[in-house]
Amino acid sequence: MTQQQPAGSDFASFWQFSLAFYQQPEVKTLCLKLQDDHAMNVNILLFLLWYSLTEKKLLFPSMLVELLEAVKGYGQQVDKFRKFRRAFIEQLLVTDAAKESKHSHPIRDALLNSELLLEKEMQQAIFQFIERQLLDKQVEPQSSKPVSNISDIELEFIATENLEQYASQLFVNDKATEGDSDNKTAKVNLISLETRRILQQMSQSLLQFFHQSN
Repeated sequence: MTQQQPAGSDFASFWQFSLAFYQQPEVKTLCLKLQDDHAMNVNILLFLLWYSLTEKKLLFPSMLVELLEAVKGYGQQVDKFRKFRRAFIEQLLVTDAAKESKHSHPIRDALLNSELLLEKEMQQAIFQFIERQLLDKQVEPQSSKPVSNISDIELEFIATENLEQYASQLFVNDKATEGDSDNKTAKVNLISLETRRILQQMSQSLLQFFHQSN
């Protein structure tokens, strides 16, 4: 059996998508909100969006669970470095004017570039894991429409479902860790609804990006 790869043929496709999509209006803001307020990993989010766009289908739930576990260490490494970077930059002796105008600062830029390299390393681990899983599990190719023929409703639905599957898995893990009291269950449900709204905005941004790129 030949190896089935995610569409786009190689990791470079995923990485270039991430860089371009992240620069879209509101996407960075949405990603950081999901990261900082909802404990979601931006690299996982970007992968699920890229996978939705290129494969036009849902990622197998079991594969997503295994993926999250496989790249957990990478995520923790990025999180630790990000916290260090933010704390260190706060202590830099730069003027208020420089902060407000977002002028380049050599140390800040170097730290951001280092964090970007860690992000890229994690994305490569994500991509390679999915490649291995598709081969090891001998996943049969699924029929899917060419990107040019997929409807807006279908693309938005697939992207939202993949993102919500990720969010649901995080909430299940949190619930198992914290206990199952009525109050905690209500809190999980509330957070899930708020997160769902943001994830739908992410899917809509993907749709806009898709049309701009075609």
